Amino acid sequence: MKIETTDAAAQPQLIYYKRCTVDLQSGETSFADVPCRNLEDVLGGFGRSFQDLAQRNINHAYCDENPLIVNTGLLTGSSAMTAMRTYFSGYSPIKGSKKGLPAAMWATGSGKFGAKFKWTGLDELIFENRSEKPVYAVIRESGTGPVVELKDAAHLLGLSTHDKIMTLQKDYPAAHFAAIGQAGENWQNNYMGAVALSTENQLKSKEDKCRFAGRGGMGSLMGYKNILALVAQSSDKISKVSDAVKKVNINVVKGGAPPGFNQSVVAAAVEPGLLTMFCRLFMPFHIITFVPREMTSLKNCSGKM
Repeated sequence: MKIETTDAAAQPQLIYYKRCTVDLQSGETSFADVPCRNLEDVLGGFGRSFQDLAQRNINHAYCDENPLIVNTGLLTGSSAMTAMRTYFSGYSPIKGSKKGLPAAMWATGSGKFGAKFKWTGLDELIFENRSEKPVYAVIRESGTGPVVELKDAAHLLGLSTHDKIMTLQKDYPAAHFAAIGQAGENWQNNYMGAVALSTENQLKSKEDKCRFAGRGGMGSLMGYKNILALVAQSSDKISKVSDAVKKVNINVVKGGAPPGFNQSVVAAAVEPGLLTMFCRLFMPFHIITFVPREMTSLKNCSGKM
């Protein structure tokens, strides 16, 4: 992300996230530094994705107009505790509204894929349309910024999630992976496909120890689009944990604010490049609720979705 303000609530448009849009039909990719519309855009994850999904008129999940959005939260890849999530969002093939329309859904999983994804320099990846043949996407860092490429995935067809990951690791040793299995490949008959994310333990031990993003059938949507796997290849960029961040992480474990807890103390713990106001993310939930409602833009749109 590119940050040009210290007040994200008042000036979200001065914070830019890096987005890549992939047209699976043509194979073309485009990159943009997108100005944030509001606080949800800045925080990332499904809070950003759902705003984009709300602008789509989707009557059936298995259609080219239904995007698959892959993104991370603001702190993913940092030394903040549990900052490991990757979000997959789209209109669900299994969940629907009372009107019989597909519901906007998100699924999330941990592992190291999200951190590697963020370290490539990319914040969000949107897959549009559908590939005619099975492909996998490689997201990698370069001297000029993130690069996204589509590769033929015929050799991955029919493999389990674990076997797909192990196969790809041979070609991409400095990477982490997200993959679907036979359930996602069989999207016509299985609406509950999940996305598996690789872990350090799995890649080192070669044992099947994935994490899964399982809500809403995002693996089946991925299968419909003919994407069998994602590869995030980058060098590790996590910095040494400072004493201030250690204290904040301990507070997360304890689940409560210590006596005399002060927001400025937490602000000092935020990694370089992140904003002071995001110290709220380190706080207990009852403190997070003090964020004024007018700072947020998302409404309850369950009826609309």
